[in-house]
Amino acid sequence: MDTRLLWLALGGFAGALEKFLLGSLLPGISADMGVTIGQVGLVVVVYALVHGFGTPVLTALFGGTDRRKLLGLAELTFAAAALCIALSPEFGWLFAARVALAVGAGLYTVTALATAVAMSPPERRGRAIGIVVSGQSLAVLAGVPLGALMATTFGWRSMYFVIAALGLMAATALLVRLPAGLSGDKKTLLERLGVVRVTGMPLALLTTFFCMVAAYMPLIYVAPLSLSAVAAGQATLPLILLANGIGGFAGSNLGGRIADRVGVRRALLLATGALVLITASIALVPYLPEGLRLAAFLMAMGLAGFVGWGFWPAQSSRIAGL
Repeated sequence: MDTRLLWLALGGFAGALEKFLLGSLLPGISADMGVTIGQVGLVVVVYALVHGFGTPVLTALFGGTDRRKLLGLAELTFAAAALCIALSPEFGWLFAARVALAVGAGLYTVTALATAVAMSPPERRGRAIGIVVSGQSLAVLAGVPLGALMATTFGWRSMYFVIAALGLMAATALLVRLPAGLSGDKKTLLERLGVVRVTGMPLALLTTFFCMVAAYMPLIYVAPLSLSAVAAGQATLPLILLANGIGGFAGSNLGGRIADRVGVRRALLLATGALVLITASIALVPYLPEGLRLAAFLMAMGLAGFVGWGFWPAQSSRIAGL
């Protein structure tokens, strides 16, 4: 195994911890800032928009930059934004800081995945991407449940101080340990967007969009969802997040191997079919007998984690192949 991939995974750990912990922090932020949970949810929306539409622009602007420097700069931006969120005096400040955080996280994620692909032979791309993604799934497995417990004790701001420190550590490790000379593409934005014309790419992108929504939307709103669907309290959240994290960690580690063994197309067909069944099962949880709801929800969230994280390495490998 190329040990350089582990440093890429470290940066992914910090980003995933913030992204997936936020769902359990929504009630605390809402009470502290004097806004509704729906309004706090706007920081999820703006993060997604900046991540999705801003990242291609940023990669076009900085695509030719040495990837070690670019990854370090992206992670430093992420860390500074997390610190600003921890110190936010009002919701507007928090909103703006998470826009900056999305810039750093988006630029880091695509650069890290592209770097993993560039450093690996075609037959091992699935595993390489899986190693990088495993840093994120490890955050979901261990960091998010522990972070939810810590936030319950010390408040939601304490976790953003921790996230900022992790981001700084990751940036330092990347700048010190990654080799220099990993140059990226110098394509313009129009050239990059031209990839949409590649045969099979529009369908691949639509598949990615719908599968990511299906896998991650329940996790973002896990606190209000668990309260309404399962009648579970705040104390149950770490257990629900742990179930999702165990599934996600297993999926990220096995997804690339499964894709390499059975073929990317077959692995994706299995994953998308499973996501349909899992999403339907979550919708049916409130109609189960009260004594079965929590167990069913835990199982559904665990399977959603496994399939959602297992889908990502296979789909990234397919897109790289296209």
